[in-house]
Amino acid sequence: MFAKLSKTILIVVSLTVILAALFPVGAFAQEGGVEADPLEIADQESLAVDASQLSADGNWIRFRGRTILPVGDSVTQGWMVLGKNFDQEAYLNALDRRGINAVLIWAYMGISDQKADERIGYNAPELWPWVKENGKFQLDRFNDEYFNRLRSFVQSANTKDIMVVITVHDGWTKDNFSGHPFNKANGGPLDSNGQYVELADYAREMPASYNESWGRKEKHQYYLERFSDRLIQATGDLPNVMYEIMNEGEWYNQTANRKFQVHFLDFFKARTAAPLLVNDDHVGGADFFGERNADVITLHKPLWKRSDSARTFFNHHASQSNAKPVFFTEPIPDYRGDRADLTAIMRMMWGTILGGSGFVMQNDASFGFDPNTRMAGKAGARDALLDLEGHAARFINDANRDLSAMEPKGSLCSTGVCLVNPGKNYLVYAQNGSSFTVNLRGYNDTFEVSWYNPETGELKRDQDIPGGKEVSFSPPSNSDWVLELRRAAGATKPDPKQPQPTPQPPQPTQGPPKPQQPAPTPSGPGQQTPPVDRDPTFLPLINNNG
Repeated sequence: MFAKLSKTILIVVSLTVILAALFPVGAFAQEGGVEADPLEIADQESLAVDASQLSADGNWIRFRGRTILPVGDSVTQGWMVLGKNFDQEAYLNALDRRGINAVLIWAYMGISDQKADERIGYNAPELWPWVKENGKFQLDRFNDEYFNRLRSFVQSANTKDIMVVITVHDGWTKDNFSGHPFNKANGGPLDSNGQYVELADYAREMPASYNESWGRKEKHQYYLERFSDRLIQATGDLPNVMYEIMNEGEWYNQTANRKFQVHFLDFFKARTAAPLLVNDDHVGGADFFGERNADVITLHKPLWKRSDSARTFFNHHASQSNAKPVFFTEPIPDYRGDRADLTAIMRMMWGTILGGSGFVMQNDASFGFDPNTRMAGKAGARDALLDLEGHAARFINDANRDLSAMEPKGSLCSTGVCLVNPGKNYLVYAQNGSSFTVNLRGYNDTFEVSWYNPETGELKRDQDIPGGKEVSFSPPSNSDWVLELRRAAGATKPDPKQPQPTPQPPQPTQGPPKPQQPAPTPSGPGQQTPPVDRDPTFLPLINNNG
């Protein structure tokens, strides 16, 4: 059977805090006027070892001391919209059992009619970051129940080796502004959805104390910053958290949208060592690969359809810059339990990860972890997708595979979809049982051959083959298969008479990670998290590839 693979559940808490209104706890009253218990702070000695980092070449994420590729699930706004009725522990356990290493949730979303939502079908008990009274949001008062439950979610994920990415801004103003907390009709400062990215000063933070004489932009920026600060207080000390600054946003003025995202990249970087993500393909102007405080680039494109091949997504992701890790965090359309979509999703997922990018599927069928929802009736179809995610996550994150030495090289296989460490390790995706070739010229070694079924998780060992030439392969059946070639132990060096891939420069080495600076501990409910002096969030990868 397949070797036991260590898992790294990268939970992308895509906290789509449309309101990402960062409010410092100090500036806001606690719900009911009662001071909250101080947040439990993670063991600081474990942070430097356990916390997420980037490899030296910028291609990979490291977590728990090893290079990983995040692969998993997204329940989008379901976590917040369904509130306490969403069984978050059952959800995380379902991911954990399968070895899934990525999950994404949104922080919150403007809500209009849950009963009419085909995924929900009833008035679920949404859980908001702010107190809501008489139909109005009190943006100067935080809802402790929200932050305690969120922290519990991230902590539970941490015990399962799950990384949490929190998406902070937007709340889907595009279509749900009527139910958005920042809408003036609901107690917020905004008259229209496009004003969400308009700040008073993109280059500076607002004062910590509120001034009633401020205009719309000043109040808006203040609330956003205070919310962000509270979010960091609740989760920023945990070693498995990551923050995505905004969910999409192509409907905004793009100049303002970009300045907005840079402002909050700077805001978060001043307060936390956690990795920061930016959804690059929904922001106009220059990409974020060169933005100093953007650590990981997230994509929501291209859109997928059932006729797509794995190669479509491989080509898209293999062509991305390797200056930063890339993460496909919201494939569109979402999955709502139609089993006819599963093959296409499976191919999209494998094309993405063999193209070198992380992947989580927008799985709205996971709303069914609230038994009251319409999606609860599609548990079988939901679990079928979770199974596919698990098969991919376990395989690609095999502890015996050195992902840091691999790169997408479609030219080395006739299927056009392969992730390789030339001469050592090859992963090739083949659809429908079609025969194909792999170019092993220049490596006169013996290679171990295995076949992995991405639909069932079945692993088959095949006969070893000699290299040094272009080799033909025929999969075990007419299903999709992943071929793995590993250079056998004791293999010889490359034949100098044969053409070989251009050698890559060695990666720099570095000693053990420096201890991370202790996370700031709030001294009371009225304290704002101060900026901290911090060691680099992402430490260079020590390259032991020889």
